[in-house]
Amino acid sequence: MSKNKGGSKTFAALQNVGKTFMLPIALLPIAGLFLGVGASFTGASFIKMYHLQAILGPGTFLNSLLTIFNDC
Repeated sequence: MSKNKGGSKTFAALQNVGKTFMLPIALLPIAGLFLGVGASFTGASFIKMYHLQAILGPGTFLNSLLTIFNDC
């Protein structure tokens, strides 16, 4: 039984490439949650409908924080 050295090197190289994509793919759901929460709670219609201008209106701390979530 002779082992294919070229095939194992190729497989190892492809495995390393696959490992590099694991972290960005793992972070995509978190980024999606940030985008959804940020966009939902900073929307003008949401703030006006629930009378949250004092808490989430432009210039408030929560609005700034949620805008950062949305921009991430």
